[in-house]
Amino acid sequence: MKKILIENIVKRIKTKIISEGALDKPILDLSRIIVSMFNTKKEGEFEYEIKRRGEDLLLNIIVELEKIENHNEPFEIYADAGFDELYFNITYDPQAFPSSMNDLVAEIKETVTHELEHIIQQNFEEDYINPYENDYGNKKKGEKFNYFVKKIEIPAFVKGLIKRANTKKMTLDSAMDEWYSENYRNFKNTSEWKEVKQIWMNWAKENLLKQKVKKFK
Repeated sequence: MKKILIENIVKRIKTKIISEGALDKPILDLSRIIVSMFNTKKEGEFEYEIKRRGEDLLLNIIVELEKIENHNEPFEIYADAGFDELYFNITYDPQAFPSSMNDLVAEIKETVTHELEHIIQQNFEEDYINPYENDYGNKKKGEKFNYFVKKIEIPAFVKGLIKRANTKKMTLDSAMDEWYSENYRNFKNTSEWKEVKQIWMNWAKENLLKQKVKKFK
């Protein structure tokens, strides 16, 4: 795939770096680029440099767009993070836009936050988390439940949902319930979701009290 330059955005931010202890700047930068690529319908690759506590990482970001007429959803986002790569795929129904644009922007920000958290976990020593370590895993609960409560996934999901809450001006509690309404098929029943939600909310209260989200419930 040929690399492209998103002229009006990348030129201004390609040398920007993360201030220590914060991901707000790269989340904003990358989200703006991906939104711009969606608006102009230009898919491709670009690079973004992260510097954190004296360590450097050059990320390669790949963005793909797939148009599907009369799709069952206005849009769907699939993303995956490697050691130094972020893959982003947006499937969308053109008839759903621009009316679905605000929801798309919120989900792009949420997804970028989630995947950057994983990249930071694996690349920077002080942030490292063993990807095979479970905090609340239970063999009786099944694979899906254990995935959502893995030690690497809890902060990624919670931080992503805080970004959703702030972007859409809702409480974290409401953002979590909205997420569940979109992903309920991943749970055996509502009780299983409530257990995951409580684990996520407890982690948020213990670790992210200084985050600017309207309130925790």
